[in-house]
Amino acid sequence: MIIGYAADLASDSTLDTNWLVGCHTYDGSEIEIYENGTSYNTLTTSLDTQQTGAPYSIGGEYTYNTNGNFQLAQIVVLSTVSDDTRVKIEGRLAWKWGLEANLPTDHTHYDAPPFNNKRIALTVNDVQCPIEIEYW
Repeated sequence: MIIGYAADLASDSTLDTNWLVGCHTYDGSEIEIYENGTSYNTLTTSLDTQQTGAPYSIGGEYTYNTNGNFQLAQIVVLSTVSDDTRVKIEGRLAWKWGLEANLPTDHTHYDAPPFNNKRIALTVNDVQCPIEIEYW
């Protein structure tokens, strides 16, 4: 499983402008945490990804009724665990949210995003609706 996000995580009760691109990967035995394209920590655990006893929570601990102080721009959750996909997610989130300079200079997508956009005009009931298609 890969969870990718763009967020401003407060180190205390005050939010700042230290936005980051984060990814957490879980392969069934380890969670690896990446911040701005660099491995930050690895935890060994046996998570129950099909948990039914308590809901998932973002930014808090369900069982202790606590919460975090953060701003979340976007979150992406995928069932795959590949380095190639993780790197693309990091690049995509960084470029979408203007955080590409946070990536290390040797990151695959430091200089260019991992996608191409194409704008097309779709006409529905005589009304033109411009849409943007993103493809990798």
